Amino acid sequence: APGGKMEVKVKLSNVGFGELFNPRPVNVVLVAQDGKQTLANIPNIDPRWWKAGSSRRLTFSLEIPIGLSEGSYKIAIGMPDAYDSLKRDPRYSVRFANNDVWDASSGLNILATTLIVSKKSLGSVFSAQTVFKATATEGASQVSAILKSNSSPISLNYHERSNQIQIGNLPPRSQTIRVELVSILGESIIQKDYSGITSDISMDLPKLNMGLYLIKLQVGNKQEIRNFIVTK
Repeated sequence: APGGKMEVKVKLSNVGFGELFNPRPVNVVLVAQDGKQTLANIPNIDPRWWKAGSSRRLTFSLEIPIGLSEGSYKIAIGMPDAYDSLKRDPRYSVRFANNDVWDASSGLNILATTLIVSKKSLGSVFSAQTVFKATATEGASQVSAILKSNSSPISLNYHERSNQIQIGNLPPRSQTIRVELVSILGESIIQKDYSGITSDISMDLPKLNMGLYLIKLQVGNKQEIRNFIVTK
């Protein structure tokens, strides 16, 4: 109902071989029968961390504007280019691989074709706000990147706000662990050795410029390499 609230749950899987490099918004869009769009950005969602081979569940609440016209709407996800000169060009929007969801004319991925907005709908009006708003309740966090490996149980999380790497699920603590941060050009930025630890590792990083970085993790005689992006 206009002025009402609804919850939407979406499972997104990156089944390809790569990730997005440039930042871009994730928008939920209501499309009226006449093609008019009502858009809300989902805050605190960064699709660059949707790693290849991984899945992400997004749960977000939609606050329907009190003045939204009654009728049937499509509900869609739009991920346009972040640049002003390109964001209205559907050729630069992210296209989901699902069958029959892509609208080439608008650059939107249609998740549902029939959402009825009616004052007769069950539920009470909770807000008289006039703007369409989306609030993520699951799938967004302060963890900027989860550096996963399909073959290793070790977890590496990069927290951009605190500028730290956290390492968990480590093997027996008697092994020596070496952590090295390397630039994309191969320059070693910081290296630390750990031994006899009894808990997960939190490693403070120096101030980093925007860009792609590698983490080399040496555990005993085995080495793993993960990557992450610094966005600001």
